[in-house]
Amino acid sequence: MKEIIEKLMQSQTILLLTHLSPDPDALGSTFALRTALLKLGKTAKVLLYAPITPSLQYLTDDYDIFDEAKEYPCDLLVCLDSGSADRLDKAICLLDKQPHSINIDHHRDNTHYAEINHVEGERGSAGEIVYDLLSQMNLIDQKIAFYLYAAICSDTGGFRYSSTTPQTLRIAADLMEYSIDFRFINRELFETKELPLLKLQARVIDDIKLYADGKIAAVTVSKQMQDEFHLDDEEINGMVNIARNIKGVWLGISFKEAKDKIKISLRSEGQVDVSKIAGQFGGGGHIRAAGIGLPSTLEDTQKMVLSACIKAVECGVKAE
Repeated sequence: MKEIIEKLMQSQTILLLTHLSPDPDALGSTFALRTALLKLGKTAKVLLYAPITPSLQYLTDDYDIFDEAKEYPCDLLVCLDSGSADRLDKAICLLDKQPHSINIDHHRDNTHYAEINHVEGERGSAGEIVYDLLSQMNLIDQKIAFYLYAAICSDTGGFRYSSTTPQTLRIAADLMEYSIDFRFINRELFETKELPLLKLQARVIDDIKLYADGKIAAVTVSKQMQDEFHLDDEEINGMVNIARNIKGVWLGISFKEAKDKIKISLRSEGQVDVSKIAGQFGGGGHIRAAGIGLPSTLEDTQKMVLSACIKAVECGVKAE
């Protein structure tokens, strides 16, 4: 952490990156750090790969959409919540151009792709690590606390996931001392949904498939379904939890047709290490939460991934 602080203080123009399809942890951590750097008088720019979905607009500030045709001169590149360089999409080219880079992440399978790599795989969110960093720099204010609370609350499932520790709750309590509107954050994260999304969820629930004697539940969101309810794939998140929340299910899976690939989310309660399953297909994540992106057809993807999941569950049954 000391090395990161020194590098930040030595740099004047800093580019901030996070992963494709950023979630609240990615956005909250990135904009918290940008806000802190601006307080220090630095030039700090956030580069994303597509406009933020309406449901996450409350977590955004000033940002640019990455353009391969443009030059982005900087002294330092900071990547947050991204387990590997390829998760940076086309902005991966910036790592080759900029020798000074920092990788701050909480994914156990992080590939340590930067000059400085600070990875804490036991932490429940990137937001917790950024909190530690900005606390040491005495830079946290109400705006930063808002971003960090949203980041941490989101990636710990409202402090329900096993990655939540006593320290996580102490951090959340400290952030609340800044008089943030935590009720608003919680409502935006877990309660507020657009009507078309609720209707899509109803369709998804009606078509749940069970495998491995009910230990695996899978849901699918096809492109046709997205078009019917006028939703972009970026607006559809959390469908995998519908599958995971069924009693008796060890492993929940969601398949979602995106523009150029099938996005797969995997969730478990710990009986199966889903990061290992994801790793078989070039994906990654945590023991209980992981993701994959495959440039294949929906039908072929389902066959391949379901086969791997069934094998993993069968091994778990034998282990019991």
